[in-house]
Amino acid sequence: MKKSFRKAMISTICMLFVGVMSLTGVTYAWFSAGTEATVSQINVGVKTSDGGVLISTDAEAWTSNLQSSALGIDSTALSPVSTNGAVANQALKFFTATNGDTGNITDITLAESATGNYIKFDLYFNNEAGAAKNIGLSANTLVNLPADATKHSDYAARIAIIKQSTVTTSAFYADGGLTTLQANNGTASYVYEPNATLHTAAGMRDYKAQDSTYDNSEKKFSYFGVGAAPETDTTQVNKYTDSNYLDAVTTYDLGTTAFELDADSFVKITVYIWLEGQDHDCQNDIAGQAFNVNLEFTVIAG
Repeated sequence: MKKSFRKAMISTICMLFVGVMSLTGVTYAWFSAGTEATVSQINVGVKTSDGGVLISTDAEAWTSNLQSSALGIDSTALSPVSTNGAVANQALKFFTATNGDTGNITDITLAESATGNYIKFDLYFNNEAGAAKNIGLSANTLVNLPADATKHSDYAARIAIIKQSTVTTSAFYADGGLTTLQANNGTASYVYEPNATLHTAAGMRDYKAQDSTYDNSEKKFSYFGVGAAPETDTTQVNKYTDSNYLDAVTTYDLGTTAFELDADSFVKITVYIWLEGQDHDCQNDIAGQAFNVNLEFTVIAG
C-alpha cells in the first residue's frame, strides 16, 4: 500500500465533486458528547476528458456526468470516528470514543461505530478499449470551509479508497460478468489527508502533548488510528500510546495513485469520507462547523 509521492503531470479523466457538504452541529466526541453532524445539500458532478473512461454507480448505466442523487448521499449524519485503515471483510472498520472517567483528555473509551457516522459509496470505472492508467485524487481535490466560516473542521477530514474488484471487458460481457465486478474483494485501503499540514492552535497544542519537541511549524502530524475496542466499554485507552487498540496510520498526499485501472477493463472502488477523531485538530473548538468536499479523480502520470 506504500507508494512514493510523485510530482507528476496529471491529466484529468474524471472529476467527482461532492460539494457544499454542510456539517452542522458537529460535536467532537473525543471530548464531549452531543449533537450529531447533519450533512445536506451534497451536489455531485463527474466529467471525463478521456473518452475511453466512463463512470457509474451500478456498472450498468454508464455516463460521463454523474449527479449526487445517484450516489444516495443527499442527507446523512456524521460524528467523529477513527480507523487504522486496515481492511477487514472488504471494508474499513470505524470506532467512536468518549472522554474517559479519569478527567485526563488523553484517556478515552472506545466502541465500534454505527455506519451512519461516515459517508460510504461505490463507484465503477469503465476503461473499455482504453490503455492502462493509474488513478488517484488530484491536487485539485479540496476539503475546505464555506466563505463565511472560521472554525476549521476541514482539517480533520479524511478520504479513503478501496479497490474492490476488476474484470476484463470480455469477462464483463460474459455470463456472470456483472456479478463478478460487483463483488467486494478489497484487501487494502488508500487514505488521503487533504489538509495534512494545516492545523488549529488547539491541534498544535494537542500534538505537542504527544511530541514535546514540536516547534509549531506547518507539518504533517503523526497520529494513531483505532483498530479495535476493549471488550468492556469502561476500559480506559490512552489515545497517544495504547498499542493494544491503536495503530500508527500512514496517509497519502493528493496527486498519488490510489488504484490501477488495467487496459480494457472495469474496476469497482469504495469511497469513504469521515472526520478522524484521532486527528489532533479534532477538538471542540471546531465543533459545529460546515465544510465542503470536492473530489477530483485523475490519471496519475509516471
